[in-house]
Amino acid sequence: MPSDVNWMTAGKGIVHSERETVEAKASQHKLNGIQAWLALPEEKAEIEPSFSHIIKGELRRFLKEGVMQRLIAREAFGMVSPIKTYSPMFYLDVLAKAGSMLDRPNLSQECIAYVIAGEVRVSGETFAVGDSVVLEEHELCIECLEYTRLLLLGGEAFETLPHLYWNFVSFSKERLEKAKQDWREGRFPEIPCDNRVFTPLPEK
Repeated sequence: MPSDVNWMTAGKGIVHSERETVEAKASQHKLNGIQAWLALPEEKAEIEPSFSHIIKGELRRFLKEGVMQRLIAREAFGMVSPIKTYSPMFYLDVLAKAGSMLDRPNLSQECIAYVIAGEVRVSGETFAVGDSVVLEEHELCIECLEYTRLLLLGGEAFETLPHLYWNFVSFSKERLEKAKQDWREGRFPEIPCDNRVFTPLPEK
């Protein structure tokens, strides 16, 4: 349902499929959603995988002066999400009327804003639908120039950055190569009732 959250922790490895229902495929339609990837801290990179579905009614939110902020993950503005994460961070879905000023969450953490609808201004620069802006340390607020919906995502900076190849993320290049080879050779578990299609590992 709209605004529900599917939260998957890949850990040491997980497979999944994303399929529309027969009823949805029977008519022309549009699919609108956001997929965000959060890297696990290095000491948690090989934990057991997990998946949870959270309905929007279980997510904390607050309304103030024409602004609705729904907390998707971890902690911000005194709210705590039921979703389990493994490092200090925040993930917010924000709806705001024109003229609103949005405070930056968790000032000690990095922050990126993604504009879903409307237009915003940060330090004199304007951003519109589809734009992402990484806030600098001194940028403490976002001005909404019209009705706006945006996502705010951030957390504590990692001392070292993981390597990324296709759907595989690891702090070890050797581990990344092993995952690639395991995929090529079909050593990942099959998805029950959805094992007829195999997606090859991209060469680039």
